Amino acid sequence: VLKINSAVQGRVEVEQLDQLKVIGTGYDVTKLVQDITKSQDVVSALTDYESELISFTAKVTSDFASAGTGFVSATIDTTGVVGNSGFSLRLPVDKNGISVAEAIGLTKGCTFSVKAIPMWRYNTGAQPSAFLASEITVSLCPVPAVIGGTADSPTKITIKFSRPLDPASLHSTGAQFTPDQGLTISAATLKNKYNVELTTSQQDSSKTYKILVATTIKDTMGSALDANASTATVAGFFASAKVVINEVNPNITGGCDLIELRVVSSGSMEGIKLLERNYTPLIIFPRFIVQENDYIIVHLDAKDTNCNVGGGTSETKSKNEQPLATYTQNFDHAYDFYSQDTGLTATNNVLTLLDSQGKIMDGIVFSDGTASAISGTSIDQAVILA
Repeated sequence: VLKINSAVQGRVEVEQLDQLKVIGTGYDVTKLVQDITKSQDVVSALTDYESELISFTAKVTSDFASAGTGFVSATIDTTGVVGNSGFSLRLPVDKNGISVAEAIGLTKGCTFSVKAIPMWRYNTGAQPSAFLASEITVSLCPVPAVIGGTADSPTKITIKFSRPLDPASLHSTGAQFTPDQGLTISAATLKNKYNVELTTSQQDSSKTYKILVATTIKDTMGSALDANASTATVAGFFASAKVVINEVNPNITGGCDLIELRVVSSGSMEGIKLLERNYTPLIIFPRFIVQENDYIIVHLDAKDTNCNVGGGTSETKSKNEQPLATYTQNFDHAYDFYSQDTGLTATNNVLTLLDSQGKIMDGIVFSDGTASAISGTSIDQAVILA
């Protein structure tokens, strides 16, 4: 008995197979591999490539982002297919949240090669999928750059880099980092491949520091830091605010859903994240100071003119920075923030608030009460929240 389903996200899959007999093993499957580097019809004729073993050389053309539970993906260009959003490399994420891409330093702008990996598909999207770091060879990447910095405590600052760093190129004394405004640095430690933690003198919360990084720091491919992207701007440490989810309306007509947050402890909102299930955050808050019992309203579907009359942007200076009289969806008693997400899933969902260190501050699990199966991503995040 052979049962085939041809409607699984566009793929043809065998769902039932009885009386299977193995008649041989040990064959060299590399003879089945086809090189698609120059093929121009990989996306347009995807059915001809689906589930086959392929090899190719390509360039990553976007940042890696969530591609379903346990996976990330980024668009790629080969010689044959250029600028097609339906062509992407799909890679797994381990139990610690580290993707294969992050582990090997495969980032936007890198050129890489793969051998004998399967062609996955998601509806009309071609998604060649490697499952092991050993299946990918990275050959060329952009030079590393400083992409930001944050103050984690009154005497700790983290500098963030675009590429994984070579530990041997980092001096533990911190001498490769030069701050202004009298701040001093006494130590530098590699927190992970992409981040360096600096030990500083006492920071002034009212100041913003510029830290120049020496180009002697290199990435794991031996490339020196880009001299034109070697400065981090870091606001002096201000204690993080503590916030709770106060009210949710996930089923407003047109997707104009609302989430109300309440501040329970004064401080900075910088780096606080609001998640739906375990997806890309609905919003990551910038640095602005809130007081106890302040309210923050998160508006969904910011690009919809019905949800965002007047084209409002997020408020950080005052609660009526963009007044109700002009921006009719705003609230003058609260800070209004707009998310590009097109609306909350109203059947079953999990919302989670993470502090700037990624720790859970608050969360909510809810369902519309129907008997339909609960989404796996809701269940996964509910378990984490519990």
